[in-house]
Parts: sequence; structure tokens; C-alpha cells
Amino acid sequence: MVLFRDWQPSQTGSEGPYEEYRLTEKGFDLYPVLMAIRDWGDAYMAPEGQPVRYLHRECTGEAHVRLACDVCDEPMTARDVTVALGPGLMDGGVVGEAPRT
Repeated sequence: MVLFRDWQPSQTGSEGPYEEYRLTEKGFDLYPVLMAIRDWGDAYMAPEGQPVRYLHRECTGEAHVRLACDVCDEPMTARDVTVALGPGLMDGGVVGEAPRT
């Protein structure tokens, strides 16, 4: 899986050299997962507070991941979710069972 492209390892800016990369679409799609892990780490592994803050460029509000229903937009937790089989499950398959060949 390619998450980065156009790697430019030796850029120079006003504060000295730095590395720059550009996310692929897969990388952009993974960003909410990384932000959720960051939120978890801030809550459970940073007793002195957040080491880094991610701010909205427009209003400087903090960026956080929010799990919500795609129909009614109500916030959700793990207790609000039920599992249903999806169209990607192979015919006759059972969740957790190896695919039949």
C-alpha cells in the first residue's frame, strides 16, 4: 500500500532543512485513523497534556475524530453499534470463517 508519493527528502526552508512528502488518496483516507490514535494517546498516555495540538486553519479549533451515524448524524460509541453482514461477504460465508475455494 502506497501512502506517500513525491518524497522530497532534502528541502530547505526558513528554519533549515526538512523532509516533505505528499499523501496519496490512501494516505488521506488513513488520516482519520491516525487522528483517532492520537486522540487516544492524548487521553491515556499524556498525563501532562497534549504534546502537539492539531488546529483548524480557519478558526484554530482543535481537530478531533468524531464517530457519527451517516443517516441521522447522531454521535455514536461502541455501545451504539451493531454488526450486519455486508455485500462484500462471499456467498455462503460466515463471519470469521476462511473463504471457500
